[in-house]
Amino acid sequence: MALADVRGHQAQAALMRAALLGDRPGQAYLFAGPDGVGKAFFAVQLAKLLLCEAAGEDACDACKACRQADHDNHPDFLQVQAPEGKRFITIDQIRALRDQYALRPHGQRRVAIIRDADRMQQEAANALLKTLEEPPPWGMLFLTSSRPDSLPDTILSRCQTLRFAPLSTE
Repeated sequence: MALADVRGHQAQAALMRAALLGDRPGQAYLFAGPDGVGKAFFAVQLAKLLLCEAAGEDACDACKACRQADHDNHPDFLQVQAPEGKRFITIDQIRALRDQYALRPHGQRRVAIIRDADRMQQEAANALLKTLEEPPPWGMLFLTSSRPDSLPDTILSRCQTLRFAPLSTE
């Protein structure tokens, strides 16, 4: 699947495609909206677009990088979420992400996704701040949240927010 396969969020896809393929993309984006609207799926498709070896306006879904991203084993694609059965993203998870994110990528870019970022413990959110304040030039960070108001203002102020509305019944 590619960004073209995203349904119900064509305006967000067009905005992000223009931002990421433009001259000066942001370093961190927050995708905010209700649970179940596809924010994490959208973030994964953007990551594939950024890592794709075909380097077009969308991920090709055929190259090695796209296949690795689909199977969550691309060396430059990092994902963090609360462990299964746990309520929070821990400081150790964010520290591990931060350390790996700072390393020079195998390709041209390193992409990280923090799913349900509002589930970060306060210490974890504080550990992420350094990365948000001084991101590596090759890094791109996507956070998803259904409760962005519960994120610290220091996180919110360092991310460009893109809002997602509920999907239509169609």
